[in-house]
Amino acid sequence: MSNFVTRAEEWKGDLGNDLISITSFNTLRKNYNFGGKWWMKDEEKDWAFRLANHSKMFKDLDVDILCLQEAEVTTFDEDFGFLTQPPFQYTALKPEMEDKDDKHVHVKPSLFYKSSKLKLVWSNRRSRVILTLFEHIPTQKQFYLLNCHLQAGGRFADRTFQIRSAIR
Repeated sequence: MSNFVTRAEEWKGDLGNDLISITSFNTLRKNYNFGGKWWMKDEEKDWAFRLANHSKMFKDLDVDILCLQEAEVTTFDEDFGFLTQPPFQYTALKPEMEDKDDKHVHVKPSLFYKSSKLKLVWSNRRSRVILTLFEHIPTQKQFYLLNCHLQAGGRFADRTFQIRSAIR
């Protein structure tokens, strides 16, 4: 698999059966407070506005795998369930709650993939990391994918540890 697409402006649509397209996106969770983000307009901070833009952008991208960071576990289906419906038809690997404390908003990585092109062989979900093994159905080749929320509010060593731990 070659011809790696690195920028959205290079995107030309369907890559055919031999290649896989992947996008990683931080949703800036629903309850993000935007503290210190003075350059943003108030309407841009509104979750409904941002979610509508997410939907349009995801439709335009039409990738094989969509990795999300900061998906809120308690409202995941409400926020991103549209990705499993036409025209998207993705299969969701949803984030999972680690404990039953509903008063704390849990945000976790998640991903969506096209089951018409990819088979999920294995997954391991952690606090801020999802490690997966996929099989590319047309070529029967397998590959690992790691989706990790790298920003840790100055706790770089924590994220580095989480990545190292996941790939061991």
